[in-house]
Amino acid sequence: NYLSMLIPEDARNTAFGALVGDMDAVPFLGTSFNNYIPLVIVFLAFCTLVKAFDRVLNKLGIETNTDPRDDVVEHQERIDEGRNLIQRTRTRRIQREARRTRIMQRERGEENKQAPDISVTIT
Repeated sequence: NYLSMLIPEDARNTAFGALVGDMDAVPFLGTSFNNYIPLVIVFLAFCTLVKAFDRVLNKLGIETNTDPRDDVVEHQERIDEGRNLIQRTRTRRIQREARRTRIMQRERGEENKQAPDISVTIT
């Protein structure tokens, strides 16, 4: 779309313009598609920025989970579940790394040295 908004002579002088050719010739999308789709994209981006979609859904009575609230028990349960998942993943990753370190130490003959104890807490 950027190249189609350029002056047509400039767009044809680029390597991409030479390869693709005339970008206005998209018959199944109409002749003005390349002119209006950038405006539609900007409009949708703005609506996302100001959370217009969430506001419309909330007005219709459909709950969205984009802004977790402390007063809703379900939101807090989901937040706690996410923290638990992160904690388990980090613990597994640390245990896996400690196992690899022990295996590498055994291969090198460094069995007497212990891997450092690493603990993770999420606040």
